Amino acid sequence: MIITTIPIQYIIFAKGIQPYEIQCFRGAIIQQLGGEANPLLHNHKKDGLRYGYPLVQYKLQNGHPMIIALGDAIIELNPLLALSVLPLHIGNRDVNLKFEKTECYQYKVEVKDAPKYYSICNYIPLTESNVAKYESLLSLTDRICFLENILIGNILSFFKGIGYHAEEKLEVAITDMKPQKSIRYKSVNFQTFDLHFVSNVLLPDRIGLGKSTSIGFGTVIKESLPERFKKQYHE
Repeated sequence: MIITTIPIQYIIFAKGIQPYEIQCFRGAIIQQLGGEANPLLHNHKKDGLRYGYPLVQYKLQNGHPMIIALGDAIIELNPLLALSVLPLHIGNRDVNLKFEKTECYQYKVEVKDAPKYYSICNYIPLTESNVAKYESLLSLTDRICFLENILIGNILSFFKGIGYHAEEKLEVAITDMKPQKSIRYKSVNFQTFDLHFVSNVLLPDRIGLGKSTSIGFGTVIKESLPERFKKQYHE
């Protein structure tokens, strides 16, 4: 059976943590829900990693801590919703996070010709195996094409993670890209990108693509198609 619709839940808290505390926020939530027993919460199993798209993602939305859960992972967060205030130990301090709102909707996979316009921030597309290839490309056009192919692969990984097998041809075109930034995570340096792209794929708002999506990297936001593109796409 091909899955075309999947529930997505957003749990949003009042402000209370800083961007650099997202990984600690993730760890505190996992502890609150019973530790390392459930691989859906943290993509780890007793015998190693759970390879696959992370169905629970922890991030900030305009300074507000947020958890996004997809499909089967939603039920794992129900114990949190039974609390009025969430007591967490984040780093070296105790924090009482208040719930601001929770939203749940049915996401339907849609691949159509009509263009969708997105921004993606702190996107980590390059791995140790392909960073040298990217840096060897002298032409900006070749580099953008290289990233577009990776982005398509990341979208296919998302589809696979929610149980959808894409038979349609996916299209991605990067329209704007800021200079890349270097970050250090788990003692490894990564290059992050902030960019805009158009695609024929409808993506859920604020899901992650690329590496380390479970802690807020590669967050996708759907935006209105700019005027300069509307004539091109006959919108």
